[in-house]
Amino acid sequence: MDEDPVIFLPCGHFFAASTLDGCTSIQTVYDSNDSGEFTGLKSLRGIASEKPKQCPECRAAIHSVRRYGRLLRLVEIRSLERKHLMVVDGVLENLEPLVESNHLGALQKLIKVEKTIRRSPMRIIFEAYGGVEVIETAPPPAAPLIKCLELKAMAFENRVTKYGDDNFVKAKQAYEEAIDVADSNLIKRSGSKARLGLAKLLVNSCNDIESIRGDISSLLDWILNLDIRFDDHITSSISLKQVMEKPCRETIKMVIAAMGDSGGYNYGTSASSHWFECPNGHPFFIGECAGAMEISCCIECGEPVGGQGHSLLGTNRERASLVETALRR
Repeated sequence: MDEDPVIFLPCGHFFAASTLDGCTSIQTVYDSNDSGEFTGLKSLRGIASEKPKQCPECRAAIHSVRRYGRLLRLVEIRSLERKHLMVVDGVLENLEPLVESNHLGALQKLIKVEKTIRRSPMRIIFEAYGGVEVIETAPPPAAPLIKCLELKAMAFENRVTKYGDDNFVKAKQAYEEAIDVADSNLIKRSGSKARLGLAKLLVNSCNDIESIRGDISSLLDWILNLDIRFDDHITSSISLKQVMEKPCRETIKMVIAAMGDSGGYNYGTSASSHWFECPNGHPFFIGECAGAMEISCCIECGEPVGGQGHSLLGTNRERASLVETALRR
C-alpha cells in the first residue's frame, strides 16, 4: 500500500495509483525518475489531452482527486478555450459581410475581437501566475487570428486614400502579420490568401507599380510556386501579374499630356472614348473618328488589335474610363 496506494474515486470505485496514473496520462504533466517518483512539473504547452478523465470501470468523470488536480484543471481550461473559439468564430463570421460593405463600426469591433483572441483563458491564467514557465501557454489560436487580421486589413484598405497613408500602413501591417502567423503554423492556404490580399493592396494603391514591382512579384511567385495548388489564388495571381504589365497611371498621364492639344484637336483628355485595350489589358488609341479600320499587333504582347469597317475586334474592348481614372489619381 505504501508503494502503490489505493485511490477512491467520487463514483465509488477504487484503483491502485499506478493504474489510474496510466489511465490519466499523469506523466504528461510531471517529470519522474526511474523509480516512478515525481521530481518536477512539465510545461503544459503542446499537451493535446482535452477529453475529461473518466473512471475505468463506469466511465464517470473524475473530479476532486488532488493527485490529478493539474490534469483536471487543464481539461477544464481547454474546454473553456473551445467555447472561447466558438464564440470568436461566430463573431468573425458576422463581421465579414460588414467589412465587405465598408460598415463604419466593423473596424472597431474587429480590434476588440483581436484582443479577445489574444487573451484566451489559458493566456489569462498564464499572466495571472506571472508567466511561470511550467504553465507556459501556447500562442493565440492561429486560424481565428489569421481570419481576424485579414478582415482588419480589408477594413483599413477600404479607407485608403493614397499610397503610404496611415490606413495603408495599418492594412499592410495586418496582412504581413497574418502571413507570419500562417507561415509559423504551416497553414499554406491562409499564407497564400494573405499574400494575395497584400499584393492587391499594393497594386491598387500605388501609382508607380515599377517602384514596388519586386515586392509584388515576390508575393505572387510564392503563391504560384507552392507545392499545393489553390486554383482560385492561382487565377487571381496570374491576373495581377497581367495588371502589373500594364502601364502605370503616371505613365498614362505622361502619354495623355504628350497627346494634348495638337493642331486644334485634343487627342488626350477630350478623346477618352478613343481608348481601347488588347486581350491582355494593354491600352491603345484610335485617332480620327475612333472607328477601327485596320488590324495591327499590340506592341506589348503581340495580340491582334484594332478592327475593320469601324468594327472593333471581339477580343478588344473599350477603355473610355482610362483617362478619367488616370487623371483622378
